[in-house]
Amino acid sequence: EIPDQNRFTATEIVFLLPTYAYASYTAFREANRWAEDHYPNKRPLPPQPVFEDDGKPRRLKAWAEAALSGSFGTMLENACLRLTRFYRRRKFAGMAENDYQHAMRATRGAAKHHPNSFQQRVLRTYQQQLDALQQRFGFPQN
Repeated sequence: EIPDQNRFTATEIVFLLPTYAYASYTAFREANRWAEDHYPNKRPLPPQPVFEDDGKPRRLKAWAEAALSGSFGTMLENACLRLTRFYRRRKFAGMAENDYQHAMRATRGAAKHHPNSFQQRVLRTYQQQLDALQQRFGFPQN
């Protein structure tokens, strides 16, 4: 599930076009059903031809997964996360804490690097335009 539940990420989710592993697409859409609140008529795409894993063993992949599984892989992942956080904190020291937490996520299973806060600019502009329309025409906002 995507933690940033707003119109911007809802737009990204509902207009996503699966190109690989259709089952992953449907699982992702199911985990993020909240996006349909913003787009109630935009349903998931029906099954379509996409690239699928052919099930053939890949030596390099199998070797890498074996080498990085278990405690060694966890230790390496944690070290990389700490290094990433340290680097970002130094590089973006002037960024407000709230903006930093929203734009520079680095956790197990999720990485987000948006130093220019494009999402926030889009959401702010969208809200300003809604406010202007509401003031001009007097209709309620949803």
